[in-house]
Order: sequence, then C-alpha cells, then structure tokens
Amino acid sequence: MNARSSSSPVAGRFLRSLRAAVLLVTSVLLLFWQLPTVVALAAVYRPLWVEAGALGVLALVAVVAAPVVLRDRPWGPARWPLLVAAQLAVLAATAAVPASALIGPPHWAWEVYGWYALVLAMDRPGLWAGCVAVHLLLTVAQVAGAGRGQPRTLVGMAVVALVVGSWQLSILLTARALEWVAACADRRAEQEAALRTAESVAEQLHRDRTERYAALADSTLPLLAGLATRRISPDDPQVQLACRIEASRLRRLFAENDDVAHPLEHELRACIDVAERRGVAVDLAVRGRQPDLPRSVRRALADRAIAALATAEVSARVTVVCRDDSVVLSVIVPGPEGAGEGSAPPPPGTTDPEEPLDVSWFDTAGGTWLEAAWHGR
Repeated sequence: MNARSSSSPVAGRFLRSLRAAVLLVTSVLLLFWQLPTVVALAAVYRPLWVEAGALGVLALVAVVAAPVVLRDRPWGPARWPLLVAAQLAVLAATAAVPASALIGPPHWAWEVYGWYALVLAMDRPGLWAGCVAVHLLLTVAQVAGAGRGQPRTLVGMAVVALVVGSWQLSILLTARALEWVAACADRRAEQEAALRTAESVAEQLHRDRTERYAALADSTLPLLAGLATRRISPDDPQVQLACRIEASRLRRLFAENDDVAHPLEHELRACIDVAERRGVAVDLAVRGRQPDLPRSVRRALADRAIAALATAEVSARVTVVCRDDSVVLSVIVPGPEGAGEGSAPPPPGTTDPEEPLDVSWFDTAGGTWLEAAWHGR
C-alpha cells in the first residue's frame, strides 16, 4: 500500500512499513528458498538455463521494485511491465520442469507469484486478486497440458494456493484495517480540533465583549445614566461634545472587530461617519502601506482623532502617513484661535496604550491641528 495514497500520516507510516516487509519476505524467499532449490535440483530442469533465467528475472523485478517501495514512490506505469515480467518468468520456470516433477519441490515458481503481485499491487486489492486468478488459471493450464490434470494434483494445488493466498490476503486485510483505524483517528482528531477552535472562538468573543463593556463603563454608561436621570442636560455644549465622542467610540468599538485588510483606516472611517452625520465634511487621506498595529495602538490613534473631530462644526481633514515602523495621524479642524500649544487631553475613558503615542497639538487662528505619532519599539 503506497503511503501517499492514504490521507492519514499515521496510516501512511504503517502501510509503508508493511509494504517494505512484504518486499523483504519476497526477497528472502527468493534468495534462501528458491535459489537453493534450483541449485540443488539443477539436474532436473530441462533446460537449466531457462529455470536460471526465470530466477534471474524474478530477482531483477525485486531489485527494480525496491527503490519504489523503500522511497514510498507511486508505481505509475512501471507497475504493469513488472507484473507481466514476473508472470512470464513464472510460466517459463514451470515450462522447464518435467511433467513428473510438477507440483513438487522443483516446481517452486508457481507459489511465489502472489508475493510479487502483493508487492506491486498492495494499493489495489482488486488488481492483486485478478493477477493471482490469472496466474492460477495459467498454471493449471500448464499442469493439465503436461498430463498432470488429475483430481489429486489439482486438489493439492488448491490447498497450497489457499494456504499461501490466505497469508497474502491477511496482509491486504491488515492494510485496510490500518487505513480504517487511522481514518477514525483522523476524524476524532478533526472533531477535537474543531471543538477546541469553537471553544477558543467563544472565549475570544467573551473577552472582546467584556473588553468593550469595560471600555464603555467609565464614560458611555455614566453619560447615558446622567441623561436618563436628567442629572445632566442635553442642551449643555459639554454634554453634546461628550455624546459626540461616545457615539464615535461606539462605532469604533464595533468596527475594530471587522475582518478587513486595513483595520486602522476602517476604524477611522467609522469615527468619521459620526461626524459626517452631523454635517461635517471630513476629508481622509492615507499614505503608505499600513503596518500591522496592535489593537491598543489603533484605539489610541482613533481616540485622538475622535477627540479632535468632536469639536469640528463645518469641516475637518484627517491624514495618516504610514511607514514600516511608524504611523503619524494628523487632524486639522478649522476654527477660531485658541489657547496655543499644549498637550492634547485624552477623551473621557481613554486608557494609555501599551506602546505610547507622541501627541502634540496647536490652536491657531486657522483652527486646531493635532498630531499623534506611533513609532514601533
């Protein structure tokens, strides 16, 4: 059985070893049984060179088959010439045995063909059975043609064929059993892997939900509770600003779990969408190849953009410049002159990222300019 024909690595290893063992048995029979027989009974054969030539052909078939078996290669078209060569060698060896010596010690060749067929066709049990059946029919025809077709002789042939064939058939059944057991083991392993994957996904979803809830617990929930209990007024400009920030953070939290090629740009667009719904014209420009950023860094960059966009009333421009080891986010919001240079305050509920950002901002007569830079560590 060619291990490459099996979908299971475990079955492949067992079947490769089984195939090599059958080749070893065939070679041992040829070298330590058939060869001594031919040498000891050389005077019986008519002619001897035919018997010796048949033995040499069988040895050559084993030598040619050895690299294919030991290297676990597929047979391909080479299988058929070897099967035919072995069958012709057996027929020639039988033809060189006198009629009186048929189905006796000199007639060794007819008992070994099944082993050669097993080496060459273990991966195709039907082919093995067909080759053995053809071989037995040809041998019976040779024996009957030589005048040895008596019932006693044929019964003896049937017994020998049954004994030897049962050994070979047991090997084929063992190969099938190995494949079945390995297939069951593979299915069980796949089921366990699928179960572990499902558990991992469920745990990850639970962690994501817990993380999102924690991210909202310090800012969004108190704001909603204050509006529900009327402790704060929706007419207050500071409350409106906080609502804009929290709405953008909610959109960003939903977007960060989407499977997209460019997560940072996707999350920024979700934040921009909230501003655009208020009538703010936002222009987003992304330059360079976006690196694979940790989620905490993407959150920190998006939160800085949210804080700036929440103050926009008419328009804003967001620019992202990416390099292999850095990302620079710039937000320009036109507006009146403010307080001058300083440090951009984080929006409510923002946590410090594991890899800090370099943040700077300016309020000028032209508006507010904010820059947040991440440099890979």
